[in-house]
Amino acid sequence: MITTALRILQYNRSLKQINIRWARERCPNHLKQEGCYDVVADLDGRPEALMVVERGIPLFGLPFFRRYRHRLEKDAGGYIRIRT
Repeated sequence: MITTALRILQYNRSLKQINIRWARERCPNHLKQEGCYDVVADLDGRPEALMVVERGIPLFGLPFFRRYRHRLEKDAGGYIRIRT
C-alpha cells in the first residue's frame, strides 16, 4: 500500500494526507487493510517523508498494526522516486 501512496504523491505533491482502504468484496468482515499517510514537508513546502499508520487483517496470521516513517527519495529534478 505504501507504493500506491507514493504514486499518488508523485502526481500530486500538494497533498497533506493520503488515506487508502482496501477490502475484499467477497469477505466484507475479513481481509481488510487501511493506511493513513501524513506528508511531512521541508521548509520549502516539498514533501520529504511520509508518516505511516497501517493496520489490517491478512489472509493468514494475526492482525497487524504498523507505525513508521518513510523517507522519500528524490532525483536531481526534485521529483519523487518510487522504490520497489
